[in-house]
Amino acid sequence: MVLLMTLRITFLASVTYTANTYTLSYADISTGEVYVTVLDDSLQELLQEIIRHGFEEIIVSDEIDRNFINTLRKTYQLNVTIYNIYNEEEKYKYIYKDLDDIRKNEELNIYLLILLILKKEIYRIYKKLK
Repeated sequence: MVLLMTLRITFLASVTYTANTYTLSYADISTGEVYVTVLDDSLQELLQEIIRHGFEEIIVSDEIDRNFINTLRKTYQLNVTIYNIYNEEEKYKYIYKDLDDIRKNEELNIYLLILLILKKEIYRIYKKLK
């Protein structure tokens, strides 16, 4: 419990761009609830959603406009990690191979990445506490 408080993470959020739509996904790690919002091809709508939820950190696919990413970083002080969704680890593909919607595949793949990052961060903090 102390470890999660140390991390100060409530939401894990990600954005992908596929088929002229933005998909904003986020998970509340305190409850395990996952949310997905599909938005038209509008960076303004995407920005409004990100700001409305108050995310502090977000993972975006490398297809997202770099000026938009810079705005998130500089104007809104968000930590933004850029991720290439096509460099996924093959060992996890079996989890989502039967999903028909490519956006769901990409989002699930990003959540797997987030879990790996979180696992490494928890382990790093645990080692410091020892």
